[in-house]
Amino acid sequence: MSRVIDITRDKDVERSEEEKANLIRAELLIQEATLQLLDVRFEATGRKARLEKIRRLKEALAVQKRCPVELWERIFELCCDPDSLLDTEADETPKHPLFILMRVCSLWRKVVLDAPKLWRSIRAHNDERGIALAARWLSRAGSIPRSLALVSSGGPLVAFQQLIGQHPFRSLDIKSFSTTENIEVIDFSQIPVESLLPLERLLLNFNHNNTDRTLLASLSLATHSLPNLRRLYVGRGVKMPQFHIPDPFTRWNHLRDLQLYCPLPVSECLSILRHSTSVETCSMCVAGTPFSLPHQANWVARRITLPNLVSLTLNFEHNSDVGDFVDLLTLPNLNSLTLGGDCRTRPFSFTQSTIEQLVERSRIRGLEEMRIHVPISSLHIGSMLQLLPFLRNLIVSRESVLDLETAWSIGAGKLGPRLRELGIHKTIEDLEIDKLLDMFESRERTCWETEDVSRIRHVSFWRSGVDVTVVTRT
Repeated sequence: MSRVIDITRDKDVERSEEEKANLIRAELLIQEATLQLLDVRFEATGRKARLEKIRRLKEALAVQKRCPVELWERIFELCCDPDSLLDTEADETPKHPLFILMRVCSLWRKVVLDAPKLWRSIRAHNDERGIALAARWLSRAGSIPRSLALVSSGGPLVAFQQLIGQHPFRSLDIKSFSTTENIEVIDFSQIPVESLLPLERLLLNFNHNNTDRTLLASLSLATHSLPNLRRLYVGRGVKMPQFHIPDPFTRWNHLRDLQLYCPLPVSECLSILRHSTSVETCSMCVAGTPFSLPHQANWVARRITLPNLVSLTLNFEHNSDVGDFVDLLTLPNLNSLTLGGDCRTRPFSFTQSTIEQLVERSRIRGLEEMRIHVPISSLHIGSMLQLLPFLRNLIVSRESVLDLETAWSIGAGKLGPRLRELGIHKTIEDLEIDKLLDMFESRERTCWETEDVSRIRHVSFWRSGVDVTVVTRT
């Protein structure tokens, strides 16, 4: 009687995959030959056992049994969305593809548990279960830098702080909401430098339900220099973090995305921009002093050039002087400009001329998006489209000028040939609605005649704070 050699469980003998497969094939031939010799009437039990062994041997020869573990790991990585974090929430955990894969078979479960890359991105909640699960999952990532999103709805963050100190991280996203005036923060001085040395993304967002907007979380990055930082996000409820190194933005040569929603004085905003020459996307909240820049003459003499900046969003508060601020910038590669916020700028300080000078000074040619939500004097839509022929989206929520001649030129594709969205503050009665609709019908015909003119998908007018949509196309 022959013996089935279970190669898949023989741990004492080291063989190559091909040798194992050949042994299984040989055993399979023996079992099939023996099966043919058995008498069905007297060897029913033996025949059944042989059939089961043959089935097991064929399973052992299946392609998936002979796949290298590295290949399985790569397949599982592709199955899991890189932006889909493992969530410690009880309702979310079973839905994650990783846990679905683990329930298929013991082989897949072992591959998943032993694959460090599959355990490097976690979202943890500030409760006992969440912290325990996050600690267990992060420990499986080996020496790979991790990504951790922390969500807290109150309570001390000491456990999170200890968790961060145990592993290296490439991304930290900290969201904390406090129901009291005491805002809990992370004490970065208690975190080893090695844990944050590979950090590329740092997102800090601390909020509370108090209506007093002066209550902001204060935190210091202590001894962390963050030499690999590529993205920095600071929410409204946080003061600008303190860094132990002078001029950190000068040293962050890899910084590409800068999102500062914490209110900053004009001088600090300008200083940060001056030293952030590597930044490609930037948002800032400018909290100005009444209608003037500090040492204005000195600032004008030292204009700021951002050669790599593609997208800029500036939100002005209080009495920020939008015109003077924009006059200091030179942005040669700007693709998107948004100016917003609740500010009371000096009359006529921000005009169409300010934008024209920015375009001329920077030699901007590829601006595709412009959104203006701050007071501006008499912006003429036709002049803007002539100045910026590549505009796709033009939104002006303050009073602007659009005459019938300009509307017909837009319809014929002579102005704004690439325009897709137009939103302006215009009293609708000044422009007959039927003529406006004729303009869009003319644009529609022009689109069919030439590929150089794009279809306008959305047009809206603001009238006394009311959004009036004229036409929308998909």
